[in-house]
Amino acid sequence: MKYLFFIFIVFCVGCTEVRDIYYSDDIKITDGVEVPHRTLNGKLLISELLGVSYMEVVGNYLLAFTPKLNNLFHIYDANGKYITEIGIKGNGPNDFVNCKPTGQSCVNKGVCNIWINDVSSAELKRIDLNESIRMGRCIIDKRLPVIPMSANSFYMNDSVAMQEVLTENNYKWVSSSNGRILTEDPCYKIKMSSPYSCYSNISRIDECENLIVSAMHYINQINFYNYKTGKRFSACVGSITASQNILDKETGLSKWVYYADLQVTDKNIYALYLNQDYKDAYEKKKKVELHVFGKDGTLHEILSFDQYIIGISVDMSHGILYGLSYDDCIYAYDIRNI
Repeated sequence: MKYLFFIFIVFCVGCTEVRDIYYSDDIKITDGVEVPHRTLNGKLLISELLGVSYMEVVGNYLLAFTPKLNNLFHIYDANGKYITEIGIKGNGPNDFVNCKPTGQSCVNKGVCNIWINDVSSAELKRIDLNESIRMGRCIIDKRLPVIPMSANSFYMNDSVAMQEVLTENNYKWVSSSNGRILTEDPCYKIKMSSPYSCYSNISRIDECENLIVSAMHYINQINFYNYKTGKRFSACVGSITASQNILDKETGLSKWVYYADLQVTDKNIYALYLNQDYKDAYEKKKKVELHVFGKDGTLHEILSFDQYIIGISVDMSHGILYGLSYDDCIYAYDIRNI
């Protein structure tokens, strides 16, 4: 009897730990909820590039990030016509050690800027695209320090928001003028023994709605954080995945990937859903979905592709969603009626 009671206690504690990893008690689970499904037909736009890691739309420009090539950014127009390539690796005032888009860009009176998170140099850098294209080289017009290994960083209201994934995944708001920490807000309820595996995500900011949205790589979940009110809520398409299923017991490595990319627009949130086992061959075409959420976390629609897409970027002014395929091709999809 004592033995059975001990098993029961262990089971209860284990269940509590699983529940505690979740971002919020306010979570919308769509398992069994009927939403529209349809397939998007893509048009091949760009096929001559190799080593594309990310894409970003800035005004009328499409940037392809190519960190393994001599030039880091290849610039095209909305129709895929090549314009120029800029950016080199180095430690100069207009160079990058590595580059990751933050999803933040600005078009003001025809002037286009885009923020880049240079993780290795611990800096948030803003590129003046117009001047860079005119000069034929990368022009960085603003640089802000961030904490080392800050996976996601954003600039707003003279402050920098930074998110760590190697520690407790805190949001740290830092004044850009004097470096003073304004607030330090833990995202999750408990400390994890393997935080990177649980907390790895791609985040985007919606300054109009005061939202930071995070699509989790290894947990089947989208997290929403209102940085003005402190309110948190989450969304899950299907069933929630427990933290114990994230790591392979034999190798200790992550064995499943859920969300691979994220875009936030004025109207919707587009999350690229892979739901794939890492043991599958990379070249094998796998099922890919695009989950379209509202700003309240409600799932509106599920879209599918004929191509094996691993990255996305959205151009709302032209009604185009760009998809990056596993073989470095870029496709254009019409989303004007979404």
